[in-house]
Amino acid sequence: MNNFVEKLKKGENLSIEQSKSLFFNLMEGKYSEDLIIEILESFTKKGETKDELAGGIYVLRDKAIKVKVDSYTIDTCGTGGDGQNSLNISTAAAIVLASMGVKVAKHGNKAVSSNCGSADVLEALKININLKP
Repeated sequence: MNNFVEKLKKGENLSIEQSKSLFFNLMEGKYSEDLIIEILESFTKKGETKDELAGGIYVLRDKAIKVKVDSYTIDTCGTGGDGQNSLNISTAAAIVLASMGVKVAKHGNKAVSSNCGSADVLEALKININLKP
C-alpha cells in the first residue's frame, strides 16, 4: 500500500491494478489524512496517467450509490472547478427545468474555486440537499 505512494513520490506511474488498489484503500478509509495529502501532492507533482485515472474511476464507479429512476431524468452537472470564475448556470437551469415539470437529478458541491457551488446555491434557497437517493 505505501509502496504505491513511494512510487508516486519518485515520479513513477502506477498500473491500472495498482491504482485500483490505491483508490480502493482510500475509499475504505485505510489511509491517514497525512498519507492522503502525500498521495494528492504526488499526483499533482508528477501528473496523472490515463491508467491511474482509469483505476480510480473503476473504484469510484463501483462504490457509487446507484440511483434508480422510473422515467426520463436529466442531470445538469456544470463546469464547477473550471477556475474561470464562471456563472453557476447549471443550478439555475435545473431549477427552471424542474419548475417546468422536467425531472432533474442535481448533484454538486460547495464552492472550491469560485464564489458558490451548487450546494451553496441550493442551501441559500433553503433546499435540503442532504437527501438519500
